[in-house]
This record gives sequence, structure tokens and C-alpha cells, in this order.
Amino acid sequence: MNKTETQKGVSINTVTITFDAEEDIRRGSKIILTCSASILKHTTERIQIVYLFYKGQDKGVLLEKVTSDALESQYIIQSARVSHSGYYHCVVEAGTEKKKSESTFITVTGNVTSPLLTIQPMDVIVGDSIEL
Repeated sequence: MNKTETQKGVSINTVTITFDAEEDIRRGSKIILTCSASILKHTTERIQIVYLFYKGQDKGVLLEKVTSDALESQYIIQSARVSHSGYYHCVVEAGTEKKKSESTFITVTGNVTSPLLTIQPMDVIVGDSIEL
């Protein structure tokens, strides 16, 4: 039994993360991140695979946790914002095994809207109360 093989007869060979989006990801675009696992089963039992999607290179921020018996899972960003730019990776857990993908970088482009400050009332005199 090698180091990636569990007592339940599962070996995780590779874990990859890819994204499906246009070449130039613009603000408002849909981004589909797919985490795929190459798993060797040494048993006929169904195995539950846990997919953890992260934003960030190392541990990062957990975005979603999915449990499935499929060899891939997806995380969907319905309407991308510039703040969605960054590194993403996934972790796959099967049995007692755990393996992390390499990170992939996503850049979202587009105009960032500037905040607008409105003062009410418009005519302000020293000593007046205003609402921001």
C-alpha cells in the first residue's frame, strides 16, 4: 500500500482546477470553476468525495464545500466583479486522503464604479445638520 492509498482502498492521483470563461473576463461575466480528481478505487463500494473551493494560494478563504460521488465538481460565480480577481484552488478529500490542486489566477476587468456622496439638504449653512 503506497502513501496515497487509504484503508478504504482509495488513491487520489491528481487534483486540478480550471475555469471556463471568456479569454477576457469582464465585470458581470459568468465564471465556472471546475475541480477534477483522478481517483483510483481499490473497492467496488461507492465513495463520497468532498470538494473544497478556496480563493487564495495557501489555505485561502473557503468558498464552498460540496460532497459528491462524481469525479468533478463546480463552483459558479454568476456575475463576476473586479474583487473576484485572484488565485483559486481546490482540495479533494476521499476516505482519509486529501490532496490540493495547483492554484490558478483569474483576472476580472472592467470599470469600477466610484462611490457617490450626496449631501442633503443641498444648501448647507454653518450649524445645520446634514445627512450623508
